[in-house]
Amino acid sequence: MIEIFVVINSTSYDNRVGELLALPQLSEKGLVVEYWNVGRFTLKEDVRLCQVPKGVIYKEFDSVADLQKEITKHDLEKTIFNTYFRYSKDTYCVFRLLTRLNCQYFFCAGGCLPSHRVNRSFSTNAICDYKRVWNYIQNRIYQFIKITPLIKPATLYFKTCENATPNEGTVVDENTLYLNCNSSDWETGARAGNVEIDYKYIVFVDQNIPFHPDSSINGYSFPEETYFKELNKFFSAIEEKYSYPIIISAHPTSKKYESHDYFSGRRIIYNKTKDLIKNSEMVIVHFSTAMGFAVMYKKPLIFLNSSVFSKYRQFETICEDYSKVLGAQYVDTTTNIDSVSPSVNTKLYDLYKYTYLTNKDTESIPNCDVFYEVFRKFNISKR
Repeated sequence: MIEIFVVINSTSYDNRVGELLALPQLSEKGLVVEYWNVGRFTLKEDVRLCQVPKGVIYKEFDSVADLQKEITKHDLEKTIFNTYFRYSKDTYCVFRLLTRLNCQYFFCAGGCLPSHRVNRSFSTNAICDYKRVWNYIQNRIYQFIKITPLIKPATLYFKTCENATPNEGTVVDENTLYLNCNSSDWETGARAGNVEIDYKYIVFVDQNIPFHPDSSINGYSFPEETYFKELNKFFSAIEEKYSYPIIISAHPTSKKYESHDYFSGRRIIYNKTKDLIKNSEMVIVHFSTAMGFAVMYKKPLIFLNSSVFSKYRQFETICEDYSKVLGAQYVDTTTNIDSVSPSVNTKLYDLYKYTYLTNKDTESIPNCDVFYEVFRKFNISKR
């Protein structure tokens, strides 16, 4: 039986991770639950610190050597690890360490989005961007390494929906055991509450586009001045048309918003995305997984394109294709505001449910119970 559950991530405590993996609830059931932040020597993500729930032990590490010392203090026959980040050149050192110490670990798909067309112009842009080419070459090398004995495949892989299949960021093989659970959106959606806002509003689900750590990893560069100028101009037009203010549901990595006004004085709220969407009149996104909340609560959606995506045309394609999946409106920041009139396509919203949010055998079972039952029966010594 598993007695210790350790989540290894590249950020400080993240409520999204806690919701998906049911960390507070598993602690209440008697498991030792730990959350380890290795961001200082991996992805170096700068995340606004969330309050660590009671019962969850939080630790930070400065180096691989420090991480190794901590792992060796644990009884590895009673400990299972979750690597919340994806396998890449930046996180290779963690996966290599888990392999060397023969640790058991698992992946869990945090969120799933619809597939989209591949825009061929993307390849041309990538060739012209030496940083992206170098990143691509490095990532190819590390993808080769992961199929060698240097990296141990995951023991378990939890699927959160029909389309949550392994990708380049996961390490699995024929011995990996596949199990079902619910997406974090599905888990948190059922517990969405009210917000202390006594007026009608529209919510924009921020993705921290110019500053997101993934942009650096993949060699993307988005001019912040242009991005926010266009965004705020569009927001002002929407606010004038509907007479509702726009509230920003800030991305957890958007720590820079605390020291600079990027949204022209608009209200910014952290860690309340599900609640903000549930109580909103309308939702604006680029291509966030949080559109699943809009589906659950049957909210009109606007998929917003930006001119800063033009250098990497796949982002424009993603916005448009996601809008088609839900029959929602796709616009860009220069669209004539008179033509903006989003609505809900009930049939397509319902189809989205099992494809991207949950599984039929787990939709009525909380992830806490799913994980606890697996851990209760799991015998590491036999692996």
